[in-house]
Amino acid sequence: MDGWGYYKLIPGEDDFSRKIIAHDVRPDKTAFFLSDILEMGLENARREGYLTGNEPMPQHHPQGRGKIERFNRRIKEKLCLVVYYSPDELKRVVEETIATYNRTPLESLDNVSPNDVYAGRKEAILQRRKEKKRLTLERRK
Repeated sequence: MDGWGYYKLIPGEDDFSRKIIAHDVRPDKTAFFLSDILEMGLENARREGYLTGNEPMPQHHPQGRGKIERFNRRIKEKLCLVVYYSPDELKRVVEETIATYNRTPLESLDNVSPNDVYAGRKEAILQRRKEKKRLTLERRK
């Protein structure tokens, strides 16, 4: 399809885990688009058991903006290298790229993936690593 133009990716990120819990790719960025992303994020969190009722929304703060900007920079490094021939192809690649991002350990999360932090597995993973390091050091002595 020639001439389908520019599309915008709007991600919804969990502030604590940095997991992208909602996103969409559309040709415009409107208040309805942003509202849809928020609704998708809340629905996904409820479905996964992380929200149970009418929890208050977190307040906006500059650190959260920086986190999403780092995500945007990282995703652009992957997506902007190729010319996509249809919106469907772009959306498929965005899905794959976000899934990879959510599985990839981040240095800012002590080399634990956003998926693991979101699921509450971070402390167990760090504890296993600590124990493995201790055993390795004992074997070397």
